[in-house]
Amino acid sequence: MGSKAGGARVSVEQAVIAPCRSHDPEWWFSSAREELSKAMSLCRSCSHMTECLAGALARGEAAGVWGGRYLVEGRIAAVPGPWLPSRGSVRLSVSRSRNDEGRG
Repeated sequence: MGSKAGGARVSVEQAVIAPCRSHDPEWWFSSAREELSKAMSLCRSCSHMTECLAGALARGEAAGVWGGRYLVEGRIAAVPGPWLPSRGSVRLSVSRSRNDEGRG
């Protein structure tokens, strides 16, 4: 007998192998950015990623990580939590502010 994983019917063996079936299920529905990131990373190695995301979008899943993407109200959304700029962005803003100081 098969089980559903992201809307696609898969065998019991495939369901056991899927990361969402072999790791803490709370990671896929957490409000903590770190846990959501873990879930998204694990999804990227799953052979069902595409079907999972397509199924979740078709069903309008309320929230959670599906197919490696974070969904809210049936749509792909940004992962909640603080935004951390890349180092290049920080350097650029620092150098601009230093240049502006010399013009005043």
